[in-house]
Amino acid sequence: MVRQLLTESALLAIAGALAGLAVGQWTSRLLLASLSPRQLPIALATGLNARTLLFTAATLALTVLVCGLAPARAAARGELAEELKVQGTASYRSSAQSRFG
Repeated sequence: MVRQLLTESALLAIAGALAGLAVGQWTSRLLLASLSPRQLPIALATGLNARTLLFTAATLALTVLVCGLAPARAAARGELAEELKVQGTASYRSSAQSRFG
């Protein structure tokens, strides 16, 4: 269960990092295309470089650790199923009271 939660967290973080890099690349090209050479006569280097990729990889690793270990630790304690039952019952009761109350 712990391995599955960490794997799921890693896959979601990788997908988010790739989407973020793609959006960043696209918006930088859009920004450069919107500025004509007469308005901005200097050349800007907006491509991906090693520092950008390293920062993205570090953020990815931190995200996986923070957002993946918390649910994994909760699942490892074994109280997850009982907690879900308690929360589900409380949610059902509150929705039933609001309909009939």
